Amino acid sequence: MIQHAIQKHWLWIVLHIFLSQMCQHLVTTKGLNIFFTGYTTLFLLLSMSWKITVCFAVYVLLMFGVHKLGRSYLCFGLTTTVLFFLHNNKHVNVKSFLIDDEKEGFLLDVGMAWLSARCVSFSLDRIWQGHQTTSWDDVVSIYGYCFYLPLFFTGPITLYSEFVEQLNTSKHWTANRLINTFMSFLHYLVAYLMLELFQHFVYSSAIQFYPEVADNFDSWTLCGLGYALPVAFYLKYFVIYGAAGTLASLDGLAVPPPPKCISRLHRCTFLWRHFDRGLHLWILRYLYQPIVGESGKLCKRILASSVSFGFVSLWHGLDKAVCIWGFFNFVGVASEMLAGWVSSSRLFQIFQENWLSVSGQRRFESLCAAPFFMLMCISCIFFLSNWNLGWKFINKIALGFPVPLLPVLFIMYCGGHVSLDVQEWERRKEKTTT
Repeated sequence: MIQHAIQKHWLWIVLHIFLSQMCQHLVTTKGLNIFFTGYTTLFLLLSMSWKITVCFAVYVLLMFGVHKLGRSYLCFGLTTTVLFFLHNNKHVNVKSFLIDDEKEGFLLDVGMAWLSARCVSFSLDRIWQGHQTTSWDDVVSIYGYCFYLPLFFTGPITLYSEFVEQLNTSKHWTANRLINTFMSFLHYLVAYLMLELFQHFVYSSAIQFYPEVADNFDSWTLCGLGYALPVAFYLKYFVIYGAAGTLASLDGLAVPPPPKCISRLHRCTFLWRHFDRGLHLWILRYLYQPIVGESGKLCKRILASSVSFGFVSLWHGLDKAVCIWGFFNFVGVASEMLAGWVSSSRLFQIFQENWLSVSGQRRFESLCAAPFFMLMCISCIFFLSNWNLGWKFINKIALGFPVPLLPVLFIMYCGGHVSLDVQEWERRKEKTTT
């Protein structure tokens, strides 16, 4: 539905970019934020409904009022309450009052989820920075951040403090910037055409609505479906995040980069660090680091991870499949933390120095990562399809010993080597560019 909404309203985005650049020449940063707020409000009124527009605006106002109390836990309390209310089927009558059709309901859910993350960002940033007084400029800046149209429904999430800093130092268009922007759009256009071609021949996303089709799949066809689901998801968000980030760069904003290919992320921590970089930085700043503190103890890191995945599961809807997805990812990340703690011990260091060569260390890491690579893939299947299809993968693949489990683990082992090779290539490339 996001793709359909973009195709329907792309002219609004294009017009926003040109009007925004005119405002940068004619008005101050305050005027630019007023434009962001007013333009997005006009878009919501004409494209959705006045009720949804008021809902978004009032929520920002509520978070603004709560953050003035100076308590971070109150901001998270309001956010979790709104998300529970949003995803609870018991309140379907309230949502039906706000929306006119299913598409509006989807955009309401998506828009409110992104808005809640932005509201937490501006609230906690201002509390931690000690903003005791509030001026009209602060209110305008907050609404400009929350109602920035190119990222409003698509993401990625940007932190409030970074948004304000970048907007105050934004630069006007130059020939080089326009050429780079054009090349970036061309890059994402090619990726979009690849996604359309992929979805034309592989109906991976549609199978969740016809689970009986998968009953007739043999193990290897099921594995192919399990690979097609996250690849299509990666291509989709590579295009969405990449295009949105390119549009934002025309306003002088540097948003988090698009995701890296899931085929070269063999560890759960890598997936969360590099697939949705903006969400990772948001979790790190507002959930993980406040719990861990400066100690960095393993027990606190695992506790912080459990809280983070619990909130992310709530943010994504908190149904059965999402909860399993969040739990499997937590198990994977916590296991990798425990493995990192063991590998840093003196006993393991002695074992590694005496018994493992450099290539042996790579093989050992890929071997240990293979089960978690498979766990990560299965968790994504729950997230991208549904509960029944996810358990079908567990029963047929994960519990299918020795075939197909052992061949699949060997493929995951080889994937670990590919991931390590790509990381090494990126490190060499970074050294040569610096």
